[in-house]
Amino acid sequence: MTRRIRPALLTCALGLALSGCGNDSPSGLGGPLGLDALPPDTGGTHTAIVRDPDDANGPGYGTWVYVPEGADRSPVPYPLLVFLHGAGERGDSAGDPGRLDLVLRNGPPSMIEAGTWEPTYPMIVISPQCHDGWWSPGSVRELIEWVDANLPIDSSRIYLTGLSMGGYGTWAYLTTYGATEDDPLPIAAAVPICGGGNAGAAANMASTPVWAFHGTADGTVNVGNSIAMVKALGAADPRVEPRLTLYEGVGHNSWSRTYRGTGAGEGLVHYASDDDVDPWLVPFEEDVFDWMLGYSR
Repeated sequence: MTRRIRPALLTCALGLALSGCGNDSPSGLGGPLGLDALPPDTGGTHTAIVRDPDDANGPGYGTWVYVPEGADRSPVPYPLLVFLHGAGERGDSAGDPGRLDLVLRNGPPSMIEAGTWEPTYPMIVISPQCHDGWWSPGSVRELIEWVDANLPIDSSRIYLTGLSMGGYGTWAYLTTYGATEDDPLPIAAAVPICGGGNAGAAANMASTPVWAFHGTADGTVNVGNSIAMVKALGAADPRVEPRLTLYEGVGHNSWSRTYRGTGAGEGLVHYASDDDVDPWLVPFEEDVFDWMLGYSR
């Protein structure tokens, strides 16, 4: 796996040796041959694209791009995972390229750098850096459009996840874009962790499977925020019933055990403080990336 700092260029020009860019293959289960046709990922390329405010064709955000090994010979396009970081990883690489390394602290980009990123099926992973205070659904949408135009992704398998501020960003994106039935780039499934959002707009995301996570002892983002979102979504006649895993006694960092799988077996099935949420409570018994890959649009 190599790691490079580059200016904001179209990914087709990043030297990734991809056999064409954009999603030119049929969608579905990873294309007509299925996810099993994806080449094994023995260590791909993790590339940092520095934000360039003068590049109208760039991704908008400074971002890390992970492309699995074998992408140049894959007969099918790849699932896409978009990861939104928390408040502590904000920065602007346009002024200081080194700030982009903050994104590597947590979640999938941290696992990629550590060599522990081993999902059942290879995925392209996009990890942008918020440079303007808070995640904007419109800017995240523009990033996804840029990825679709420049990398071989399966547009029926776009997955969104985020932690803390990124959890808020995930919920915000779903309530903004989730209601569009004919969206060419729909979110197939989402995993917001220790976030919250506008419960009044839950009906807008009723088409998207959601599995939320939160620690009951979170002193930074109250667990009630995730509970409110899941209850509202559950009452909105969703296509797939939402899931909520509550880690008893866990503080703000509920993401490490979730992404890395170390929280397996944890999770309440009854929450005495608000038992109205009980119908949607599930213990953590399935890898979150496998769960996401179980859905396509």
